Amino acid sequence: MALNGLAPIIIITFFKEIEIPAFLKGFINQTKIPFLPIPIYLDENITGIIVNDYDRDTTIDVMRDGVSSFERVSADVVNFKFQALKSNIPMTALSAFIDLIIKNNVENKTYSITIFYDNIFIINASLESFTSNLIDGSNKREISIRVSNRPKEKTIADSPLANTAGSALGF
Repeated sequence: MALNGLAPIIIITFFKEIEIPAFLKGFINQTKIPFLPIPIYLDENITGIIVNDYDRDTTIDVMRDGVSSFERVSADVVNFKFQALKSNIPMTALSAFIDLIIKNNVENKTYSITIFYDNIFIINASLESFTSNLIDGSNKREISIRVSNRPKEKTIADSPLANTAGSALGF
């Protein structure tokens, strides 16, 4: 169970890029309008999907220069493994949405993945990998998903240590 007894959930949201009016160019570079978020519950009682394993790995880069320091999250990665029957409709839908992400939305970043589960609360994540396998000798399918946070886009000049040796590292 997760978040006050709620079922674990993955929410996939697709976005549509719209044209920026000429008078706003220079102020706004691009605009994305979200479509309806698509929740997929990873709960055996609700959808028949069983979460087998999950882990989260967060890496923080720290740059120190004398008395000042700069910290940023360089990676916040979540791995999920879950399974369900091959004929499970929510699992098939999840696979179809992942295919849509891979085929149409990765390069433009016109999607986001949100995950709520146990101690995991990640918003606006991007897909890093997806694996789907049949479990030998059964009628079950196992899916592995790896998602990571999307760091804020920042220029080196925005960094408090931009004029130090750390600027070569992207801080």
